[in-house]
Amino acid sequence: MDLSAEDRRRIYEAQEQLKKIEQESKRRKIARGCLGCLGALVLAGVLFGLWANRQAARREAEFARPGRHDVEAQFKAHNAIRAQLRAPATAKFSEERVVYQDNGVHGVIGMVDAQNLFGAMVRQKWICVVQHRGGNNWTVKEPCALVD
Repeated sequence: MDLSAEDRRRIYEAQEQLKKIEQESKRRKIARGCLGCLGALVLAGVLFGLWANRQAARREAEFARPGRHDVEAQFKAHNAIRAQLRAPATAKFSEERVVYQDNGVHGVIGMVDAQNLFGAMVRQKWICVVQHRGGNNWTVKEPCALVD
């Protein structure tokens, strides 16, 4: 079977056109794959951002929760009050209450029994305001006061 030159040219053009269609199809598949991967990465990033934001909000709520740091607030207040006593080693604290205010601020009040200058045990009321700044970082917000 002998083909004419015109038929061979048509067959050649059809084969070339078929090759172009196959190449275009491959490019589209690759592009769709890349777009799919890019879309998955964007979605993963958005989901991670939402998760991280939720975790931060949860940590902040836990940090600000009243009662969470009462013992640490008392400890910091005790140290500040002891610094004002004549005989800090004799201090015995009682009737304490911790009042959570806001932003990590705690008001601590109570009674302390400690020796005075003459060695007699004296009971005094005291008040102290401390602030939790994260971790083990506490500051005395206002000077603690012994009330007679």
